[in-house]
Amino acid sequence: MTIDPTAKLRSFLAEEDLRIARLIEVLGARYVETDRDDVVSRAIKRLHRSACKRRFPKLPDGPDNRKNGVGVAVISESGAGKSTIIERVIRNYPAFAGFDVVGSGCPIIVVEAPSPCTLGQLALLIMEKLGYVPERDLRENVAWKRARTLLKNKGIFFIWIDEAGNVLHQKGADEIRKVADTFRALMLRRDWPIQLILSGVSEVEDLLAIDRQLRRRVQCIAFPAIELPRDAELVEAAIADYANAANLPVDLASGDAIVPRLCHAAVYQFGLVMEIIIEAIETCLLDGHDVLTIRDFANAYTGRTMQPVDQNPFLAAAWHTIDCSMIRKKLVEQSAPGQGKGRGR
Repeated sequence: MTIDPTAKLRSFLAEEDLRIARLIEVLGARYVETDRDDVVSRAIKRLHRSACKRRFPKLPDGPDNRKNGVGVAVISESGAGKSTIIERVIRNYPAFAGFDVVGSGCPIIVVEAPSPCTLGQLALLIMEKLGYVPERDLRENVAWKRARTLLKNKGIFFIWIDEAGNVLHQKGADEIRKVADTFRALMLRRDWPIQLILSGVSEVEDLLAIDRQLRRRVQCIAFPAIELPRDAELVEAAIADYANAANLPVDLASGDAIVPRLCHAAVYQFGLVMEIIIEAIETCLLDGHDVLTIRDFANAYTGRTMQPVDQNPFLAAAWHTIDCSMIRKKLVEQSAPGQGKGRGR
């Protein structure tokens, strides 16, 4: 019998609080598709085809006749939504049924690199993901040898390293080259080549720039920032869609300039735009308001950043001059070890 660990906690919530929590839960699971989904989907299919290629076409398929692996690197600033898009594509991909479920036989695993992260720690995380409890004092080369053996024995063809930039953070050229050598070795291993997915910030570009062979094997996908007026209609439609799902009327006058203010508040990152919309709706409901207005966006921004009124882009007249990078710093802090990962769409 499965025990619900939150049952007792929920019993202390008022009925209205629980209703709002469930509604926000549903909103958080909603998804706004963009062209980026198609780009990532095509990249995953490329990895799938690569995993099925033979090294020697005249010989039958087999473990000793597999072509070298390839990779894809999804690079963007924090809050762009890369992790959410990759996970959604993977979960909807038929060959990856049972993703992130222990014992499902799914051929792909995801490992989130903590900050900071050494190569040795990354190997230990891979081993733990595959159900092996390693000794913490394992030497790096021994840890990687065991990790590669486990990958083969468990039938893992694909590895997604999320927040890969954490493996590179504040490392010198020699250390970055060592990381590049390790990743390249995974893809070029003759007896069990791995298809590699890397997602992270611009530091991943440094990794690819330092190793020409790795760069040749890894396709780069960059998520651009929101651009106005090009993306204004998409953002406006998202506000209406989420508010409608919450059964909330919207009162946003053209003079409010909600779309440009929202994009500026989210430092022009699509994932953060979605988060602020949801938080504005939650704030509206918790404050007992019946209509979603710009004040709810302002209150959501204040709750997220604790910035004063004159630094709130939803309240200040000269909102376009405000440095809103604080909202991204909060996202990074939420991703720190022991605090959980900030949600990015």
